[in-house]
Amino acid sequence: MNENELYKELGVLTKEKERWEESIPYVASLLDHGSEKIRAKALWLLGEMGLEYPQRGRDQSNGHGVMHK
Repeated sequence: MNENELYKELGVLTKEKERWEESIPYVASLLDHGSEKIRAKALWLLGEMGLEYPQRGRDQSNGHGVMHK
């Protein structure tokens, strides 16, 4: 999947909140993506997901330095 397709997929996922909890590990894996645009979108989306599922967000962010108190 190229950068534009992946970015669009993340946009769709942003709107489909019922898929967020199960998608946290996938989105967290994108924090290591080669594209700065994808990493930024993933980080933003994880922040939004963390507001809905704070414990899952903390569990998945270990090692990435995000969403820790």
